Amino acid sequence: MPHRNVSEVILYTDDGKLLLQDREGIAKFGEKYALFGGGIEDGETPREAMERELKEELNYEFEDLEEYKVLEFRIDENNTRTYHIFQAKAPELDKIEVLEGKEAKFFTFEEALKQNLFPGDHLIIREFGKLKGFLQ
Repeated sequence: MPHRNVSEVILYTDDGKLLLQDREGIAKFGEKYALFGGGIEDGETPREAMERELKEELNYEFEDLEEYKVLEFRIDENNTRTYHIFQAKAPELDKIEVLEGKEAKFFTFEEALKQNLFPGDHLIIREFGKLKGFLQ
């Protein structure tokens, strides 16, 4: 069973918006949207991978990147993931350059949960939204 270590980030605003990646053309499991992030390469720490992925995907360097949690998740019988999840305040759209995926789009946490998300992202978004008071 393939196992992959990945870093993902919850990019959010103080008023309860979440920035997601439109995965058109790069979806791996039929998802439409996902949190930003990707695989941890050999020799990288989860933080180094997250910083690299954000530069590759958004051409942006985050100064407030904080560790949130680690989550083990089974996508299906053939795929498991260890998610190293970070959090940071989302930049304004005019401050980023989307280099991977179709676009970056803001959703409320409730709207995000109604989207076809990458496996595991619903759990992460729901828990974080409740913790921050964006969801009941």
